[in-house]
Amino acid sequence: MPGIAAHSGLSAPPGLTTSILGTTVEHGLAPQPWDAGWRFGRNCADPDRVRYETRGQVLYLERGRRVVLEAADADSRLAHDYLVYSVSARWLLLQRGRFVLHAAALVSPGGEVVALGGPSGVGKSTVAVELLARGWRLAVDDSCEVWVSHAETLVRPFRRPIHLHAEHAERLGGSFGSGRPLPFTSKRAFGIDQDLTHRPLSLVVSLAPPMGDQVRAALLPGAEAALELLTIATHGVGQLAMVEGLAGSQIRWAAQLAGRVPVVRVSRPPEQPTAARIADVVEGLVALRRSADR
Repeated sequence: MPGIAAHSGLSAPPGLTTSILGTTVEHGLAPQPWDAGWRFGRNCADPDRVRYETRGQVLYLERGRRVVLEAADADSRLAHDYLVYSVSARWLLLQRGRFVLHAAALVSPGGEVVALGGPSGVGKSTVAVELLARGWRLAVDDSCEVWVSHAETLVRPFRRPIHLHAEHAERLGGSFGSGRPLPFTSKRAFGIDQDLTHRPLSLVVSLAPPMGDQVRAALLPGAEAALELLTIATHGVGQLAMVEGLAGSQIRWAAQLAGRVPVVRVSRPPEQPTAARIADVVEGLVALRRSADR
């Protein structure tokens, strides 16, 4: 196993996020629910507007240019800052016709970028921390924008905190007590040094729910890879991505990306510490990709 070194870039989180992706965050009353193309309870969405309500906090986004957060009080605003830098960032990009994987983007010591995706609770953070401890750098946590043009497939990170459990913060040389508590989870928010350089995406690794008796990696063929990317991309925004007017563009983006970048599904056995083995697999895949590009 490569030598382990503590990550020196972990710090207390910044204060309130007052702007995201060039858009100033407004504080005030959000619109009431409307007769939208998609509606679930008090949440609703059209291609150019979305309203999301959770535990008394209401987030409203319009045309990729406006963000309104209606918070119950000042303490709630700080506790729910993640609604701005995480949830609203993904929806803003979607409204702007830019697509995001629910994935951490990490930069290898050689400069390759790997998107590490999968559903919540599958172990993305644990594997990401293992790679960071081995000398990799974080581009962005949780929200990996991938720009696909006729000539390029670029990861375009933006600045935001990272969410970590206590053991992960300590593994990276930080104090868990310096992190900001997050609602509904045992994780806390931290500031971290990020590599914000726009770089080509080399590989997508999709972590599957635990199954089987060993760590396995499978390269997905075209159509299956596109479906996997679409699943990773829509996790966390759900039906919004499938609202009429957005679905077609999202599907075309996933198909283009699957045609350019390898997508590998990695599974692991349940109830076993496998982060180091998965990190070994990721590093091996990057080495193979590097050799193929020469």
